Amino acid sequence: ARRPGLHIDMADAVNVLVHVDGTGSGLDGLESVTISGEAVDASHGAVWHIFNESDSLALEDLLPRILREVGEFEGSSALLDSTRPLLDSSIYLDDNLLLHLHQLAGIAPYVHLQRLGDAVIVPAGCAHQVLNLRSCIKVAADFVSPEHVSSCVRITEELRQLPQCHHRHADVRVPSRPPSRPPSLP
Repeated sequence: ARRPGLHIDMADAVNVLVHVDGTGSGLDGLESVTISGEAVDASHGAVWHIFNESDSLALEDLLPRILREVGEFEGSSALLDSTRPLLDSSIYLDDNLLLHLHQLAGIAPYVHLQRLGDAVIVPAGCAHQVLNLRSCIKVAADFVSPEHVSSCVRITEELRQLPQCHHRHADVRVPSRPPSRPPSLP
């Protein structure tokens, strides 16, 4: 199963699961798995953990401490050097880390077991991670809702402050020359 790291995005996003491999008989060994009290079945393709925005802001400070306490830094100098773990997408919070986070700070994500055809909306500024349970295809679209404009601006500015070599800096590249203007209409 693929595990993109916990991260924040500068825009709202909607993610629609359009294909799940194995919707026939086999469940790839997931027959007896439950996630947040729901049994995994053949139409489930991914599990999402989405933190609200205020918890996401607290996570930025808490993550290095939590990871040190549970020894997750072993062999990860990049994570130790990170000053912005939610912009780096360098860690996936497994069940043990999620439990530790809840015990330490009372922070827990919303958990959604995504089925074929489900749309998951992630607001800008909300830390999130997704675990694909089996091979699947999603269609995603970013947008900016009026309620989250200030979060979009804040995160865009944070991304601009990253070093030029940072992989997320490309998300906010400023063109080196102004775009050409369309010809004037008569």
